[in-house]
Amino acid sequence: MACLPSFLVYSAPMTTRTIDSAVAPARQRGMPRWVVRWLVPLLMAAFALALYLSTLSGVHTFDALSYIRDVDQRAGFFFHPHHLLYSPTGWLFWQSWRLFGYDAGSELALEVLNSVAGAVGGFGLYRLVLRLTGNVWAALAAGGLLLFNYGLWYFSVEVEVYLLALVWLLLVLRLLITLVTRPGRWTATLLGLCVGMAALFHQTNGLLVPVVIAGVALSPVGWRQRIKQLLLSGVAAGGVVALGYSLVGFGYNGYRSLGELRDWMLFYVETGWWGNAVRDRWTDLGAGLGNSISTQGAWPFWLAVVVLLGLGLPQAIRRWPRVVAICALWIAIFGGFFAWWEGDNIEFWIGALLPLWLLVGVSVASLRIGLAGRVLPVVAAAMPLALAWHNFPLVERRGDASQDLQRQIAVMVREQTSPADLIVTPGGVMELYLPYYEQRSYVRTLNGILFENNGDIPAALGRLQYEIDATLHAGLAVLVGREALELPLDIFQRYPLRQPELDAFWSTYRAALQPAVIHNGTTYYWRIPNATELARGAGWQWQSSRLGWEASNVQAPTFDTEWCFNPQADPALLSPRLDIDGSWFRAVEVRMHTTAPHQQAQLFFAGTDGAMSDEHSVRWELIADGTPQTYVIPLADVPGWTGWITRLRLDPIAVGDGTEATRTCVESLRLIK
Repeated sequence: MACLPSFLVYSAPMTTRTIDSAVAPARQRGMPRWVVRWLVPLLMAAFALALYLSTLSGVHTFDALSYIRDVDQRAGFFFHPHHLLYSPTGWLFWQSWRLFGYDAGSELALEVLNSVAGAVGGFGLYRLVLRLTGNVWAALAAGGLLLFNYGLWYFSVEVEVYLLALVWLLLVLRLLITLVTRPGRWTATLLGLCVGMAALFHQTNGLLVPVVIAGVALSPVGWRQRIKQLLLSGVAAGGVVALGYSLVGFGYNGYRSLGELRDWMLFYVETGWWGNAVRDRWTDLGAGLGNSISTQGAWPFWLAVVVLLGLGLPQAIRRWPRVVAICALWIAIFGGFFAWWEGDNIEFWIGALLPLWLLVGVSVASLRIGLAGRVLPVVAAAMPLALAWHNFPLVERRGDASQDLQRQIAVMVREQTSPADLIVTPGGVMELYLPYYEQRSYVRTLNGILFENNGDIPAALGRLQYEIDATLHAGLAVLVGREALELPLDIFQRYPLRQPELDAFWSTYRAALQPAVIHNGTTYYWRIPNATELARGAGWQWQSSRLGWEASNVQAPTFDTEWCFNPQADPALLSPRLDIDGSWFRAVEVRMHTTAPHQQAQLFFAGTDGAMSDEHSVRWELIADGTPQTYVIPLADVPGWTGWITRLRLDPIAVGDGTEATRTCVESLRLIK
């Protein structure tokens, strides 16, 4: 036993009463207890909430918009296995607004809910540190650092899942401290319940299990009682988690086996999108930690935190060894996991650093020697005000939609498209910006199509080609994002799609792509015009693709500056859907060649009823010498060439034999005004 650290050896119960009772009254001299306990933290939380509500974000992450969509529609991942209760809780909060006449979507309600959760977190941490130390300056420092660090502030004004989980994490921390200082009859059970709820709000909070086990081991009770605590907390946590997932899985989702339930529960974990040693970039970890306190100029604040810990933590370890041990283990487990999971994501550091701010508080409370003991606690308590002043413009600017490049680009995309046009992006926030803000719902991403096809790249690209061709044939346009054409080198790709594969795919459409969305000299989107635009303009140049036309009764089609094929009996090329007035055009120009002798070409046109007939067509004789010929056929006097024209059909020859002997090529078709 002598070789063990003293705080791991069972001794008389170490309680907050025996630690703090002698010093707490002196530290609160001159202020009523209700002021210190309630008024001060309420004012601090109210101040934070006012700042949060004044900086609610108009710019959202991909995840945030997906949560808004799921809550609005009660669809998609309404019960997301990774954070099971977030969307239902947000939906209930939103519905409570609707009882009082609120008729807008859930976005504002979800942001306000997060703001309230953030303010509650700061209030709770203040109360926890005050209860532990009896030092108001220490409580202000810890609570303020939590409230005004950039990570918690920004996600308190955004729609993200971790803020509601933070409330449960704070309760867990409170109960862990009780467990290792003065455990009560229900402490272990309540701890287990809170751990279970924390896991239902965010699956990664299962990392609390080893922290709870350590807390039980450090509990100042006998081993029999520790075993009982372990069982009670484990049964409570496991029961909450099992009940939650079972009700949703077997009830709401309708699963019929444990295998289905298991696959759904671990779906997000097993995507393979996470981890890999911070993607071999330790800068991700540095950025995540740095940005957690501030995205600009974070180092003075981190330096101050390190100084406070360096000066006060050694004494805090002597006064609260078990509390410090639990906090250190929490930081190590959560920090180590998130450094591997997604180190640059500041959202995950909110919960991982929660015990750090408590350690800062107990360090400040331990500064009791000389001038430093009188001045540094006040300075530490003032540091959150400096942090709030520093971060306010950063959070405000980050949430300003008028400053967001993606929102600006989304507006320009809307101006270049109709609601039914296909928009192809590589993935990311634009996938949700366009349907949510700009009512452009037909958005496809490379990542999404690859996911639907289980990472099968040829199948995914085949599916994308089908959708592009179908869109063009329907008379609609296709918009293609820059990063769907050229994969950015600095973005982690979830699937092993390589640029040469992508180049080969887009080579079919390159000739038809036209710059469409240009911002500050950079082209962000290219566009394949719809058929009506082409008909009114330069027509169709079949250099490398069909441009929405569909061929029937042809074999061996190829593209090489022209569309060549071996015609069979009654070959036909059917145009996309059109919306043109026949009176706008007096003739049609077709450039083509064939080796089939004694042939005629025929052009059909359909009105609003879509019907085609010989009465609504025009024929012309073909020259069968195999050299390109330009045919100009008058249309103005052709019966039916009036009113709205909705479709064309070109029969390039009357009949072929399906061999090279009747090889025919069509280079272009243009309507002449």
